[in-house]
Amino acid sequence: MNGKEGRFIGLIPLVCQYLDSMEMRAEERDTIDGYLRLISGRASGQVSTGARYDLLIRKLFLLADVACD
Repeated sequence: MNGKEGRFIGLIPLVCQYLDSMEMRAEERDTIDGYLRLISGRASGQVSTGARYDLLIRKLFLLADVACD
């Protein structure tokens, strides 16, 4: 999604280049950029997904169960 420096551009930077060439209102671009930052963050692991929180909760329950034994 984000690409690798010197190897390939990645989908997110490619979309950003395309959006740079389009004429749109600043508020529209800001909205799209917010979504692209979210997708980029999730792809890189910087932003956790719902699945990550589910795994964390499962681990907490398992630890609590072991502590009660």
